[in-house]
Amino acid sequence: MAYEDYPVQVYIKYPERRQRLAILLYLWRLISCIPHGFVLAAWNLASVASTFLMLCAALITGRFPRGIFKFNAGLLRYETRVAAYLMLLSDRYPPFSGRGPEE
Repeated sequence: MAYEDYPVQVYIKYPERRQRLAILLYLWRLISCIPHGFVLAAWNLASVASTFLMLCAALITGRFPRGIFKFNAGLLRYETRVAAYLMLLSDRYPPFSGRGPEE
């Protein structure tokens, strides 16, 4: 299987200059992501409930509800942005949103 045949491809622009391994920067990022932790905890609880509802709806109707699918996809986008910020992969502070580029 060729690389182009995979369904998901990730392209990341390499920044020429970045602040890395600065302990104060990392501590600041940990502190600044505390509000994101509360939002993610609440969103994950809601996601567990919505996933159960989605499973029941899929068993009854035979297809996934579009709204719940978008809700869970937004959670995944948001978690990825926060994780990239904490792991020093992105210098941009993550917004409190699960919106993607297509929305």
